[in-house]
Amino acid sequence: MEKIIEETLISGSKFIFQKNSNFPSFSLFVLVPSGSIFETEDTNGYSHFIEHLVFKGTKRRSSLDIPREIEGIGGDMNAFTGSEFTGFYIRARDKHFDKASDVLFDILFNASFPEVEIEREKNVVIQEILSLEDSPDELSIIELKKAMWSGSPFSFKVIGEDSVIKNATRDKLINFYRSFYNPEKIVISVYGNLEFGRVKSILEEKINKRGKNFRLNSSPKPPEFKRGLSVKWKDTKQVHVSIGFPFPSVVSPNYYSSLLYTVILGGGMSSRLYSRIREELGLVYSIYTFTLSYKDTGAGVIYFATSKENVGKVIHEIKAILTRIVKEGVKEDEIERGKEYLIGNSLLKLESSLSRSERNAVSYYRRGYVEIFDEVIKKLQSVTYDEIMMEAEKVNFDNVSFGVCGDISYDEFKRLL
Repeated sequence: MEKIIEETLISGSKFIFQKNSNFPSFSLFVLVPSGSIFETEDTNGYSHFIEHLVFKGTKRRSSLDIPREIEGIGGDMNAFTGSEFTGFYIRARDKHFDKASDVLFDILFNASFPEVEIEREKNVVIQEILSLEDSPDELSIIELKKAMWSGSPFSFKVIGEDSVIKNATRDKLINFYRSFYNPEKIVISVYGNLEFGRVKSILEEKINKRGKNFRLNSSPKPPEFKRGLSVKWKDTKQVHVSIGFPFPSVVSPNYYSSLLYTVILGGGMSSRLYSRIREELGLVYSIYTFTLSYKDTGAGVIYFATSKENVGKVIHEIKAILTRIVKEGVKEDEIERGKEYLIGNSLLKLESSLSRSERNAVSYYRRGYVEIFDEVIKKLQSVTYDEIMMEAEKVNFDNVSFGVCGDISYDEFKRLL
């Protein structure tokens, strides 16, 4: 695996480069620290909305010119917004890096925010918000965030609230944009068949021409985990439940031991939750664990969906499994299987150049350096039985929160606990 180069450009931008000579292409990923955790109730959804709007034109390019130029070089360009950051990327043949980067940094630092496009895109985003109402599994996670992180921007929906989007003005959006789209804050990651010196020279030119006089944004205070219950009634055939518990941040020393515990608990078909509650008892179709991982905090989540009459039974079984693990411990083969599961899944995520460029940027943003894959393997392999059990003892129903979506009321669900 080619070595990773980390540098700071004249603009203050962090630049991560990794060469790959196996294919004549590249992926350019730019991380902008603008997400829902940086918002307020009055701006919730602005990060996501601005992600849409920067594609709507600059002084040099119209909204039609942008995709036309990228598609004209056989490239692929897109973006997404999360809680912690907004990601923009371009993939193309290696010979087109100059053109591709020119387009990307033009929209990032020179977006013009035409009034007519803002009003048109409001309707698009509101439709996207409405589409979320058809996803009760995602809604249960949104309710969980409200319960366990109430009073904090970590509880906000990434997509935002329709009332905020409707009331957004061009001046408000530009003010937010100027606070976050700052060269000193972004992380640029390039992976592909390119030469470091040439790429650095091009980036220095592109970014120095743009993005001056922007204000720096401050990081939000990590939320305090709270016990709680938030229920969204919806006329569904199943009740969707997300159970959250405290989890270390990605930079915590016990992150990997906690991660391994959650895999043993609910990662894959051989996990405790799946094998008992689905395979043995047939109470659910879907049950698994995952993590909400951030730079400064985190949460472990047990998710399941079942018919209303089975909700109490499933909760009872989850409690029993958590207790059994603490009393009886985990087996050696579970630990080894969990380690291989995490290592294998992490490796498979690195199969594409985009995955590599994104991973390098996110790792640097969260840690201040790129955690190489060999380091991840070493940390996972070094996790001990005692470390896993220490994490298991922290997870119990005395310190969890619930997010629920389905045909069940708050009082009905609370009686099941």
